[in-house]
Amino acid sequence: MTATGVPVEERALAGQTVALIGGSAGIGLDTARRARAEGAAVVLTEKPAQYVAAVLGSINGSGS
Repeated sequence: MTATGVPVEERALAGQTVALIGGSAGIGLDTARRARAEGAAVVLTEKPAQYVAAVLGSINGSGS
């Protein structure tokens, strides 16, 4: 359950903003891809910064 009482599994991501720390690989990258595919805006923090650009390009369809 979340603070709103809605189970996490039932909340739609479309129109939501998802903030991820460490979203350039592994579970974070999979989460970023899924969130974007479901219509969420994705905010990533990562070091070094080129990882963020690569992931955002990839999930927005403009990268490899």
